[in-house]
Amino acid sequence: MEHFKNKHILLISPESWGKSHVSKHHYALELAKNGAKVFFLQKPSKKFNCTEISHNLYSVQYRPLLKGVKYLPPTISALYTKIEIKKIERKLNISFDIIWNFDTSRFFNLSKLYKKTRICHIVDMAENHQRKILAKTSDFCFCTSDFLADALNPYNNRVFKIHHGYQQNSKIQPFNIKSRSKSNAGFVGNLSRKCMDWTTILSVIEQNEKVDFHFVGSYQMSNLSSQSIEYQYIEKLNSLPNVILHGEVDSEYIPSFLEQMDILFCIYHVENQEDIAQHSNLHKMMEYLGSGKTIVSTWVDEFKTNQDLVFMTQNKSEIPVLFSKSLANIEEFNGHELSQKRKEFAESHSYKNQLIKIENILTNGN
Repeated sequence: MEHFKNKHILLISPESWGKSHVSKHHYALELAKNGAKVFFLQKPSKKFNCTEISHNLYSVQYRPLLKGVKYLPPTISALYTKIEIKKIERKLNISFDIIWNFDTSRFFNLSKLYKKTRICHIVDMAENHQRKILAKTSDFCFCTSDFLADALNPYNNRVFKIHHGYQQNSKIQPFNIKSRSKSNAGFVGNLSRKCMDWTTILSVIEQNEKVDFHFVGSYQMSNLSSQSIEYQYIEKLNSLPNVILHGEVDSEYIPSFLEQMDILFCIYHVENQEDIAQHSNLHKMMEYLGSGKTIVSTWVDEFKTNQDLVFMTQNKSEIPVLFSKSLANIEEFNGHELSQKRKEFAESHSYKNQLIKIENILTNGN
């Protein structure tokens, strides 16, 4: 990936650096591994600080000059962005070659940054604070679903769909699940998200008393969320003898955890078109697929043509039956052929491969 080698990249993320990693963190790690110097911009702080995370990868804290930038006229917000980035560059004693922005609430007006490659990268439909302006003032827009592409196309003629990536872990730590049953079902994700369909999840758990249900993910504040969960659901989960809450787990333990599961699930509220758009492509699916294990999910639109990879339905009332049927045929569904197909799909979308696709677009302009 020669295009990124020795480039200075400011990567702006709505999620801070921490234990849990999603696409922004994985792109930062892969870019750094391939010779770019990546500066991961944390959420606003009271002071400036730059610390090394790993080779070529740095965490940057900064103190913004102003608040409420979204209320400023476009010409002023563009000038403000230029001033702020210049200030960060002076502090670091470098000049950024690429501004790679996943965050529509900060540095969203890039129109005055003429000599830099400006990238708008939207991986979540809910990331829509100033999406229109970020798209209009970027050289390239990348997104993870058809729904997002449709939302970006009116504002930029260079919109490209890049599927969620898969992180191939070279460093895997063993994770002991302490299973009490012969069958294990797993979920990995942020449990504080309001879109979790707890009614359906609890129905599945209560109908499968001989299955242990393992939840990995924060249900308090974390680097991925400042929102606490509705604790009545945690209390209910804790009261069930076949539920194990593992809490937040470092990313390097996740592959080991998934490997020990028989079936994985992903159940969100998908009640209307807005919900379908919001859940049209889920980052966790790539980790799930990379394990090769059977997956049962509410509707994920980007997999509508790959329903042998992900067993899903548009009707949430069908989820408990779909789960039970999948579990009854688990030896077949976790067999070599289907397992290998899931793994190959994930590996074909590794972050290394996704960056090669992005590099070709940046190099050729289309």
